[in-house]
Amino acid sequence: MANLILPLISSILLLVLFTFLLWRRLKQNLFLELGFLYLSFIVIYTIAPGIGLIFIELNPSLNVGMMITNYLDSNIVDLSFHLWRHFLFGFSFSLSYYLFRGSSQIVVSKIDQRETLSIYLLISIIIFSFLLLFLLSAPVDGYLENYTRYEHLPNYLRIFVSLIIRFKAGFYTILLTLLFAQYRSKKTLILFVVLTLCALEILYSYGSRIYSFVILLQVFFLYSYFVKALSIKRVLISIVFLLTLFSVIEIVRLQDVKSTGLKSSLDDKTIGLPTELGAVFIPSFLLYQEREQNTLPKRDWQMFFYDFISPFTRNSDTKWNPMWWYANNYYPKSEVPPFTLGPIAESAIWGGEFDLILRGFLNGVFFATIVKWFIRRRQKFWAVSVYVYCFSFAVITVKYSIFFYLTPFLKELLPTILIAKLLIFIVLAIFNGNSKLNSKSIRTIN
Repeated sequence: MANLILPLISSILLLVLFTFLLWRRLKQNLFLELGFLYLSFIVIYTIAPGIGLIFIELNPSLNVGMMITNYLDSNIVDLSFHLWRHFLFGFSFSLSYYLFRGSSQIVVSKIDQRETLSIYLLISIIIFSFLLLFLLSAPVDGYLENYTRYEHLPNYLRIFVSLIIRFKAGFYTILLTLLFAQYRSKKTLILFVVLTLCALEILYSYGSRIYSFVILLQVFFLYSYFVKALSIKRVLISIVFLLTLFSVIEIVRLQDVKSTGLKSSLDDKTIGLPTELGAVFIPSFLLYQEREQNTLPKRDWQMFFYDFISPFTRNSDTKWNPMWWYANNYYPKSEVPPFTLGPIAESAIWGGEFDLILRGFLNGVFFATIVKWFIRRRQKFWAVSVYVYCFSFAVITVKYSIFFYLTPFLKELLPTILIAKLLIFIVLAIFNGNSKLNSKSIRTIN
């Protein structure tokens, strides 16, 4: 039992120490800090499976153990040692982030674009995007079919759909940024937009919660940034509420997944899919087991650089995608990868614990650089949008890779920022032109 408890306590103390040192340096609301949020996710993805393992050791027959024991055929010492790998990654990240973050505060600055017409234009674009996605989709009866709903389309239309899906995520961020910049006059509209977007994402994906969670993280940052800092009490209440809501959604989704027969398409050991909070621990542990036994499947060297290749390839090109490599080698009957692979899992594929330390360190440098970049440009609406985007997708980095941002930034956010700036320019030109024309008419009449 002590083998499990010690790394969990160490991870919590790491977060506490990091929070104290960062707060003492910055003297500001840490809810705006990308590094604080990211380390919090690392710790959550460490203590959740650790608590599950403790329950299993206390009573192996408990259902909570299904998440882990159906996938992990190992002793408790090996499992607890892997929790230390989680701690090692978090420690390496926190050290480099603290060293490179600097002492500049994230101070609110009025952004340069806040036109109401631009907001309604973006809302119209998002509504039109959803209409196209529903019109082009094949009939969908469940969660798994959501991933193949556009397979019937010709190639050029599938590319078009892929662009719509990517662009709408970018437009979400820009829209919410502009809305919160006018919070006092847009409170009701913000509430309506947020609830509608979250509901549409869950309904459209038949239970996928990630984009809804990303939207809520963006709301959390923007409210803390433009309005006021939330109290710890409110944050904790919100977390409990979201965990309950998302757990209910997962239960409903898993019933659908089981009814479609995915259970048998994975492997004989599998009884059900893991819960979200085991998604980092499970594949990384299995890959470290394979590494120690020298049984890792063959991997192409290009897979090591996938973060830098992905922005310039199509979504359907999965040749060097680590997740598809993992699925093809360990779950060949699965239509889609049943697991994501985070930095800890990728370190098992390549350099082991040394690789893990290096990834954590680079992750910290990268995130600290993003924060400092934002502070220098915070008066620009597009810079706020970039930071909000990085802030909300921090949870994806834990589950994918340290340079995961490169792909969605180049494929989603950057194009939508350029489109939004062009549209806002056109709207402002028309608006200002009409205003000058009306002023001239009034002077002429007078």
